Order: sequence, then structure tokens, then C-alpha cells
Amino acid sequence: MTFRLYDAESGGAPIWTETQPSVNVENGVFSAILGAVTPLTLPFDIPYWLTVAINADGEMSPRRMVNSSPYALRSANADTLSLTANIAGSQITGSITSGTIPGSQVTGSIAGSQITGTISNSILPGTLPGSWYRGAPASRPEHCYLFTGATPTTIPCPIPSSW
Repeated sequence: MTFRLYDAESGGAPIWTETQPSVNVENGVFSAILGAVTPLTLPFDIPYWLTVAINADGEMSPRRMVNSSPYALRSANADTLSLTANIAGSQITGSITSGTIPGSQVTGSIAGSQITGTISNSILPGTLPGSWYRGAPASRPEHCYLFTGATPTTIPCPIPSSW
């Protein structure tokens, strides 16, 4: 079975050809992966038309326009994304379980109740929301207390001990 792609609905020469020696046909239905024999390197940025020829019977007509699958249409967005694009917080659902966000990229505030785990090797830049108090050396110097209301929340201290 021979497959050909054209850049015109009729006329012209094929811009890609592939012959697959063994394609199973049952009741006129077949399945083939184009590009399995001859790499398919066309940019798919213009319409293409497909023809099929079986053995020496010649091309079947009319040519069929090649269509995109919904996933292929969606992937076109990847070509236009910037590596330095910003993602709005409202677009993030679920949890970010690991990663690094430069301090210069953080604006606004993060509620203490939204922090789980440990903040390590960090100095919180700018104005701290709420009031922070570092435990006195005689008490628990490894902890800080965040006052966002009447009751302080104990958190691992992100502030260097020299403060």
C-alpha cells in the first residue's frame, strides 16, 4: 500500500510518499501509521491531501484532506509559549509539591496556614505579613511564632539565628 501527501487538492506532484509492504485490510478497512517507513517531516502548517494506492491499481480518488486530532490542535499552543511566561495563581489547581520560586517573583502574601513542611535556608524579603517573634535562646530558639490573630502559630524558623 502506497500513501502520498500533496499540498493541493488536485494536480501537482506528491511532497511525501511512503510504501508499506504489509497492511492488513479487512472488509475495506485498514489501519496504518504514516511515517513508520519514511520519516514524516512536513511542518503541517498548510493543508495537505492524502491518496492511497493498493498494489498496481493506481491512486484512489478523490484525495482526502488531512485533518487534525483535537490533541494535535491543542499542541499548537506549545509553539507560542514563552519560557519566561507568568502563570496566574488562579490557573494553578492542586498542590505544588516541590520547586523553587525566586523571591523576586513572589508578590503579595502567603497565609501561614498555607505553608506546610519546612522553610529552609531562606530569608523572607520585604515586609513580613503579621508579626514574627523568634524564641529566646532559653526557650525554643529553633522555632518562630507567627501572629496572624490572637493565637500564634509555631513554625520552623526561616529567620537566621543572628536576628
